[in-house]
Amino acid sequence: MTHCSPHDLVQLQTTSRSLHAFLNTHKHLWTAAQGNVGLPPVPIVEAGGNRTSAACAIFIFGGGACTWCSKFTPAQPFSFVFRFRACSPSCLKLLLSDVSLYVDKSKTYEDFSWGRWLPRSKLHSPFNVYSKRDIKYAGRERQQAIGIDNHSSRRDPLGIPHRTVAQLNEVCLKRARSRDALTEHALRLVSWQTEYFKLKATVSRANYDFIKLMSAVEGKKAQGILRTPKGTALFQAFNRDLTKLTFTVWLENRALLFAQLGCMLDGVFPVGTVGRPNDKLRCPYCPRLIKVKGMADHVVDKHPDHDPDTIPFIQKRDKKHCSECPSSKRLYTKRGLKDHKLNKHSTTLLSKE
Repeated sequence: MTHCSPHDLVQLQTTSRSLHAFLNTHKHLWTAAQGNVGLPPVPIVEAGGNRTSAACAIFIFGGGACTWCSKFTPAQPFSFVFRFRACSPSCLKLLLSDVSLYVDKSKTYEDFSWGRWLPRSKLHSPFNVYSKRDIKYAGRERQQAIGIDNHSSRRDPLGIPHRTVAQLNEVCLKRARSRDALTEHALRLVSWQTEYFKLKATVSRANYDFIKLMSAVEGKKAQGILRTPKGTALFQAFNRDLTKLTFTVWLENRALLFAQLGCMLDGVFPVGTVGRPNDKLRCPYCPRLIKVKGMADHVVDKHPDHDPDTIPFIQKRDKKHCSECPSSKRLYTKRGLKDHKLNKHSTTLLSKE
């Protein structure tokens, strides 16, 4: 286990209660795992929250919701101080703008009741910068505590813990005493991440060259191997853990890789695999091989009793077909589909009501 990565230990921890207890009582394994990828240790602080080594590994390597749009992304956080994660350049731009950040030019929060513990950063500015999300949460947390002191039964929909003002003040003092240590850890993570991405790029190139070589020996295409679920999982996992693929790993997974590749070449994609526009897939309702970009039209033409928007292995689109027009290939936005149904199928809608 001393050769495991932090992500490996997280996966082991979730397999059984005994392993969970074992890893909790053998902290040196987490220290070794963090050392294997150069990850700085998690500081011990008074502030509440899940700040274990496992939680840190999940936060960094396990992906999560985009801070702006809530869409899941496998990307690592880009701001460890504010715990920001972005799924796209547009979300990243918004999270780095004044829409999400507050530059405290008047030093409002330096001496404000909750400003002494709020996460903050300079971000190339002479003034302290705060997350507007954190400011909003702190304000609502304070309002709920005041309400509890006034015997109000109303609870904030954010699921803020039940605390009186006195209890919240104690929590805030612990947060304030922990802020410097957490900020220092966040800055160390920024330095670590820069070096980690460099090493990951080097390992990724080596692993790609290895797969390319082994694929050529087997008479297969490397891109095909990498598109299989097993090939993708192996490539991503070894790159993430900064580990090079070996011949032993190839032999252990060779049969499954080729089985999945064979299915995909026959037009049957394994569950969870999304086809590309020019991939030929076997129609789920007949034996024909159809390109992904033409599958929806094929279903409309040949299988009108099936929904062309729920075809397996094809990425879901924002635009949808009208279910009341089974022979139509036209696609509508959510708003457009609503207007279309009101204009063309209002009688049907009224009869259903």
